[in-house]
This record gives sequence, structure tokens and C-alpha cells, in this order.
Amino acid sequence: MSTKPNILIITTDQQHYNAVSALGNPNLKTPGINRIYNDGTIYTNAYTTNPVCGPSRSSLLTGRMPCETGVYNNGMKLRHGIPHIGQWFTKRGYTSVFAGKWHLRENWASDINGFDTIMTGINIQANSSDTGVTSSVEAYLRNYNDDKPFLMMAMYVQPHDICGFVNYFTNEQDMLYEIPEDELPELPPNFNYDFPEPDKFLKFKNRIPSSRGNWDEKKWRYYLWHYYRYVEGVDCEISRLLDVLDDTGLSENTIVVFLSDHGENTANHRTTLKTTFYNESCKIPMAIYNPFCKSEHTFSKPVSIMDVFPTICDYANIGLPEKLTGKSLYGSQPDRKGVLIENYGGRGRAYVTEKYKYIAFNDDDQPQLFNLTADPYEQKNIINDAEYKNIMIELSSCMEKEFNSLDIAECIPEDARW
Repeated sequence: MSTKPNILIITTDQQHYNAVSALGNPNLKTPGINRIYNDGTIYTNAYTTNPVCGPSRSSLLTGRMPCETGVYNNGMKLRHGIPHIGQWFTKRGYTSVFAGKWHLRENWASDINGFDTIMTGINIQANSSDTGVTSSVEAYLRNYNDDKPFLMMAMYVQPHDICGFVNYFTNEQDMLYEIPEDELPELPPNFNYDFPEPDKFLKFKNRIPSSRGNWDEKKWRYYLWHYYRYVEGVDCEISRLLDVLDDTGLSENTIVVFLSDHGENTANHRTTLKTTFYNESCKIPMAIYNPFCKSEHTFSKPVSIMDVFPTICDYANIGLPEKLTGKSLYGSQPDRKGVLIENYGGRGRAYVTEKYKYIAFNDDDQPQLFNLTADPYEQKNIINDAEYKNIMIELSSCMEKEFNSLDIAECIPEDARW
């Protein structure tokens, strides 16, 4: 029997960083995710590299920024020559298994190089696909008798189905049933706000029905209520997976990594879906359960979705690929000031520290600077405040230096280069 740990990576799609009842959110119950949070390390300032499905997943799989993987938007394939998690672990003695949403160019692939693919091909209709993911993983693990350790990726779709809700229910008459008033979540403090915003964000808002003025406040609260039900749905699947680990005894030697690929705007800044640079879209829920060190810890320094790859490599003690941009969270804290985010096909960039967020665009669109400690809901853009001029210069310099150090993919369009 192998002395190396098994590793189970569980991802949800479009889950708000605070949509976990263990964090005190009263609008939902997530007993499955809570099991990971209650006995694991919680990363309270975890960020995606891009608040869009394909680019963020490319970072999770490779430990690199989307501008390095070549996946700067949805519907693209990984850059040739960059190993992904499955390939790296398989070549180093692991059985690598994949189930769920892949969402790169091989979107409906049944054969993913480096993985034993037991279920994939469904990108939407999570009520059926997520159940299938769990059933496939359960069957695999209950019959697992290999001497090699496994790396299992279970990548769920929910609560991504909120996209369907937003696009289908366009006005009050579309509501099919009443929800008691006292069950409807309250709107966030920054639902009504007033400050100039980047044109790219405003164009995004104008494309989605929820932001065109068709929804009154009750409709917005209906949307939030449904969103939390989608999260509870995927939590049921996560509970089933954890039960399988317990039933088979695999939980004694299996490290569980839980995270989402990006967030959901959840009515903050009067917006739904993702794509924005605001925390609701860019921050993600993330926790790691280590059976060899059971106890709740919180880690407040900024971390990135691309840190998962080097972290699990260190847990498995199998070495790291060259040129990784992500940093290992195993053992000591990573030496970094902030994390990088890109968006809008690479035309927008952000740099986030524990206290500040700086946002810039390559076409002189409206830049933004937020003091996340004093203004956690990002309601005041302080980019032009003289008091913060040196902070802005410092963050801009850090962001430029770190992006300039990256191995940018040749396929990045010219108008997305800086």
C-alpha cells in the first residue's frame, strides 16, 4: 500500500465566497462543505485568476495565469507544453481520475490526456449532471483496489444554473410561485451605490436582464433565494462524496481540497453572474482538509486558485513543474505581497493585497482603487484621493513587475497586450 496521500479536489462553479453556512451565512445550510471547513484550513482571501470559467480552470489545472496558459477566454485549449495536474501526477505514480465539468476546448471530451475520465461532457443542467458526477466517483472509489494513490477531481456545475434563472426570469410576471417574505434574503449594503465605473463593466451589466431595470427589489431577493438553493443542491453531492470516503476508510489518507472556479455577484453593485473585478465575482470559497492534522485554521493572506497545483504537489512530495506562477500553501506562508487577476480577454488587470485592490485597463478605461479593510463592499473608488496616491503607485508598480515576469502565451491578441 502506498504511503503517499490520496487527493480529492472538489470544485463548484460560480459560488460566492461567503455562501457557506460555516462562515455564518444565515441564508443557506451547507453541512457537507462545513465538514471540510470545520476540520480544515480556511482561506478567507482566496481569489480566482479570472472570473470566467475556462480561464480560471486553466489556472487551477496548471498553476499558471490565463495569459500564460493561453486560455484568456472561454472555449480555448491549454497551451502546448504546459503540464496539467493529471499529467504531472500520473507520471509520478498516481492514478489520476476526472469527473465533471472540464470547460476547456475539449469541452465534451471523453478522453482527457493524463486522466482516467469516468464522467464528463456536461456543462449545464446541473441537477442531472452533478448527481451523475457523484455517482461515478462513488462507484469508482467503492471499487478502488489499486496499490497506487489516487488524485481525483470532482468538478461540479452548481450553482452555475443561476445563469439560467437570470436569463429566463426577465420580469415580475415570470415568477411561478410565492416565497414567504421572511425567507427572502436581504439585499447587500452596496445594492444601491453611485460612483463612476469602467466602461467594460457597464457594457457587461447592460447585457444581462437583471441590470436593465426589469427587476424590482423583490425580484432581486427571489434571485438570491434561488441562488442559495443551488448552492445547497451541490452541497448535498459533496456530503455524499465525503460519506463515501468515510464508508470506505479512504478518509484516513485522503486530503480534500474544496474551492470554486470564481464567484457570483449576488446583487452586489446591483449585478448578477460573474465577470467583474469586484470581490463577489473574484473571491472564491476555498478550504483544505488534511486528515493528518485535523483542526480548523484560518489563513487571511491573499492566495490564488493557481496555488492549488503546487500545494498538492508538496503534499504528495512529487516535485514541481518548471515556471509555476502559483505558490505552495503547504507548510509556511507563501512569500507574496498580493495576487494577480486578469479579465475581459486580458484587457483588464487587478492586483489584490490583504488591504487594497488596484484595477487597471490597457485602453485608459476608468481605473479603480479600493481600501478593502475600510470599504469591504467596494463602494468608494479612491483612485483620485491624494491620500492614496503613493499606494496606487506602489500597487501599479507591483502589478506591472509581476505580469512582466510571466511567460505570456503567443496566442494572446495584440489588443490585449500591455
